[in-house]
Amino acid sequence: MWTKPGLPNTAVLLAVFLKSTIAVDCGIGLTYPIFSNQEELDNVVANCTVWIGNIKVATDWNGPLVLNNIVNLTGYFTLETSSNNSYRPSQFLTSIEAPELRYLGFLDLWGVSNLTAITLPRLEQVQSLTIGAIKALPIRLDAPSLVNITDELEIIGNLPIISLPSLIEASSIRIAGDRSSLEEYSLNVSIATPGVTLDFPVLIRAGLINLAGNISSVEMPSLVSSSGGYHLYTSSDSWNLRLWTNGNPLDVKFPSLQNVSALDTLNGTFRFRPSTNVTFDCRPLQRAVGIDVSGNVTSYNLDSLTYVDRLLIETEQTIDCDPAAEAWKRMHPRYDNNGGGYGSVSSPYEYYCNGPFEKEKKPFPKVAVGLSVGIGIPVWFFFMFALWHSRKEKRKAEEIAKIPPPDYEAEMAARSAGGGEVLPDYEPRRSQGSENQPGSVIELVDMSRPSPHPPPPPGYQDAVGNGSESATTPVVAGEVRTGGIAGNDEPRSASVD
Repeated sequence: MWTKPGLPNTAVLLAVFLKSTIAVDCGIGLTYPIFSNQEELDNVVANCTVWIGNIKVATDWNGPLVLNNIVNLTGYFTLETSSNNSYRPSQFLTSIEAPELRYLGFLDLWGVSNLTAITLPRLEQVQSLTIGAIKALPIRLDAPSLVNITDELEIIGNLPIISLPSLIEASSIRIAGDRSSLEEYSLNVSIATPGVTLDFPVLIRAGLINLAGNISSVEMPSLVSSSGGYHLYTSSDSWNLRLWTNGNPLDVKFPSLQNVSALDTLNGTFRFRPSTNVTFDCRPLQRAVGIDVSGNVTSYNLDSLTYVDRLLIETEQTIDCDPAAEAWKRMHPRYDNNGGGYGSVSSPYEYYCNGPFEKEKKPFPKVAVGLSVGIGIPVWFFFMFALWHSRKEKRKAEEIAKIPPPDYEAEMAARSAGGGEVLPDYEPRRSQGSENQPGSVIELVDMSRPSPHPPPPPGYQDAVGNGSESATTPVVAGEVRTGGIAGNDEPRSASVD
């Protein structure tokens, strides 16, 4: 029988082409194989592009794992489990790579102590991606094409850098250094965990964001909304954006954030567990179900808020509550601060701020104020006038006291030369004499100054008569004169020693 040369070669090439272009479904059924080495895995998936079901890695796998050919894995890529469905970690699995994988149901890896890299270069969508690494060695996650996480991204362990440069939307993002930080209501700071850098440059929407542990930095510049998500297993939507951090102060900025269902904080707001005082600024956030601010917060800014159901500010520092009260009143003008709601009607709205308490002002009677003003003003004016007059008299007396008294001799010479009134001669005082004797001089004064009056003419004394002063010898200038006082019609006499 004759055959055309080259026909078998053409058939082989056609088979290879069809194999590369036609999707082949594998893994149909309830039996899911557990692979122990690379050779077993390659033999099973060699002709498959779609794997319906799970792929499990045995606990004795040793070395790297490469999932070839598979484009879509609908079930779990996970580890071997025991009879009670607990994971049996693969202690010697070092790396995982799926070069063709674009769609994945669940990547669930727990307790991988020697895993160093997860490489998914073409992965675009995953329902859930969970990595729980209890180890000291760092893990590198490489998924540059991942756009959508429909349920949950949960990473626990030592991943120094988590960068998803193409991720736009995620229903849930949970990242922590240890499991207890995600499940408990307080951050376990006794567990030392390495710092992690989070980079989600194009993430726009995330239903739930829970970041806990030693976080070095967070970059989510395009995040607009964090609301409407839920935890895959607990269906919890009590909070939607929570950052619990320890270690160094963390500066977190969401410049595009406009809507969240709740903001929950620990020891700070967007800067968590600070060792120094920090500032809370929620701009450009507009709407939130609840905002809780606590820790070492010294100031805050709520100007961009348009609506919030719950606003709680409980800081360790004394803080001014007036801006918060004004923002709350703007959003809830009918809210009764004293009654805790809208009067007697219960409401879900809550406001609290632990700033300095305002002292209660006691009412002061208006009548008493009027009387005090009416009486006090005249009394005040009288007091001020008396004080002014007293100071004026005091200044006048001080000015007079400063004028020195005139010199006596100079004054005498001035009066003699100028023809003014001459001061009278000095007459010494005399003691009281006996009945018939004149008193003696008790004080002597130098009368060397010539008298301006001429002596009386002769016979003047005789012409005066009784009761007049008489002298037997005229008084000469410069002599001491003694005499007595005449009385009872007795003649007076004078003698000169």
